[in-house]
Amino acid sequence: MRIPKTLGTVLFWLSWPALWLYLKDSKRSRAIIVWEDKVLIVKAWLGTNDWSLPGGGNHGDESPLQTVEREVQEETGIDIKMCEKRELFTDRHVQEYGFSYSYTCFAMNLSHISNLVLQKGEIVEAKWINPADVPKNIRLSRVTKDALTAWSEQRNLVH
Repeated sequence: MRIPKTLGTVLFWLSWPALWLYLKDSKRSRAIIVWEDKVLIVKAWLGTNDWSLPGGGNHGDESPLQTVEREVQEETGIDIKMCEKRELFTDRHVQEYGFSYSYTCFAMNLSHISNLVLQKGEIVEAKWINPADVPKNIRLSRVTKDALTAWSEQRNLVH
């Protein structure tokens, strides 16, 4: 797994200009999936080696909710269509690694999980972490940190 991920990081930086054009001003969706007080994070094959939340780009006329349901199913094998979802925020603008886009984030609790089925060629690893105590060897993307902070603040207001 080490060699392919390193290759994915190198290819990410080599393809950065094309990715910049593709992602520029795009709309994306992310999911905070909670199970037993842990949050699911994933690591993409093509990327900076940061951990992120499952999700991705909107296709055509897809709503942010449709996007996140599709992307989570594709990337992890988890069907969240029947989960109660709470929209944390809509169209939050972000700039990361020179990319500029906006994203909508949803949070949901799972009552049970089955084995994760990671999307071949895109997701190389997935973990359940305690967002209040992220291990030092896990580097979260800026978007992931931002979304988890917003989610944590909203949870504290409710409790």
